[in-house]
Amino acid sequence: MKRWVKNTLTVSLCLIPVGLVIGFSNSWSNKTPISCVGSSGVKPFVEELAKDYMNENKNVDITVEAGGSGFGIEQVAKGYANIGNASKDPYGAVQPSGDNGFRQQWEDNSIKTITVGWEAICLVYIPPKGFEFNTNVNINNALSIDTNNIVNFMRIFSGINEGIDWSHDPTYTQNIHLSNNSMYWFRNQKITSWPENDEQLLKNTSIIPYVRAGGSLTSGTAASFINGTHFASEPYESLNDNQKSAFDSGQYGVSFGIQQTDEANSRAWDMFRKSNNPGQIVYLSSGFISQNQPLLDKNGYGIMAYKGNKYDIRQVDSALDGYNWFRPLNTLLSVSDQTTVEITFIHYLLTHSEALGAIGCKELSDNELKEMFPDKQDGDAFGIWYSDYALSKTKRTTMHDNALWTTDEEEWPLVWNFAPHPLGMIV
Repeated sequence: MKRWVKNTLTVSLCLIPVGLVIGFSNSWSNKTPISCVGSSGVKPFVEELAKDYMNENKNVDITVEAGGSGFGIEQVAKGYANIGNASKDPYGAVQPSGDNGFRQQWEDNSIKTITVGWEAICLVYIPPKGFEFNTNVNINNALSIDTNNIVNFMRIFSGINEGIDWSHDPTYTQNIHLSNNSMYWFRNQKITSWPENDEQLLKNTSIIPYVRAGGSLTSGTAASFINGTHFASEPYESLNDNQKSAFDSGQYGVSFGIQQTDEANSRAWDMFRKSNNPGQIVYLSSGFISQNQPLLDKNGYGIMAYKGNKYDIRQVDSALDGYNWFRPLNTLLSVSDQTTVEITFIHYLLTHSEALGAIGCKELSDNELKEMFPDKQDGDAFGIWYSDYALSKTKRTTMHDNALWTTDEEEWPLVWNFAPHPLGMIV
């Protein structure tokens, strides 16, 4: 009889919907759940601090899932998640009215974008077979992005072979027959002494671009790849309409053997590593690179230098010599109720941001925090949350005074409160 009762109970429990089981679990444990979803770039930081936060606050249960910035924006807008993580400006996904955007949800729930740190964008490449190195050339400075080649580089990654011009290269005359996507055009021109045969190997190897399906409208890494270079003149503006459209929509051209990957860094990395062909180049976040550096070293992959300088997250805020290809790490949540556990957790992230360094990212400066929270005083107090602003050079307006929603859509970029770049940068 006992066995029959036990088996019957087991079958009955199996028939209970999953949502009810979770509800029973939460009420039984008396813990408040917080769901965080979105960018794989933001995930490591939020996930690491969530563990510490739960150790200090036994009444909270925090789950952190990836899925991409676009997914995080959608989930928090529709109310399926408490906190959305996005390593891109949500403006493009939010502002269209009707079924194409989340404008009404943003207004109704007073959803706010808060920048919690900065992350660099790295260009990982597979060198030609037989490539050698000496004291002048190493795996992370052999190839370089600079003001002379960045626009052509973007054109290659659009998959549209239009407008590419290498005539500015001092060796163009003798190398006029090289393909437009030859790795040679991206050699670090600060290096004057190359190992024998390496330049020829670069000439003979073509770039194979790895891009995010869906383009910049869904992928935070893709959006930052296009808009996060922080050169004095943004290369995106030099592209033609077809190339711009390719990046925005994800409808890339078919030139250069372009390869499309899923949105998340981890999925892009998996596809890149499995193909493993010389000349492949993919853009990945510095947080992801930091966690997987041993794999890069083991496989002999390199990171393209920026303006001839090797990647260094510690110099991400330098307007002169730093590695200034970066993006904001954003969290998105409703601020209509200032007493929620979500607000308390975000406050915890902002006051424990030193953990960013451990995952290859950079924390906000005190001046940046004060810019985002005008009421902030010295110490941990941020002032009134609903009157704060994300980091940007745009016109300031509060989220609760309806200024945003009564402004003509053409003027929205002037009042939207997102964080495209740190203060003090040359953009």
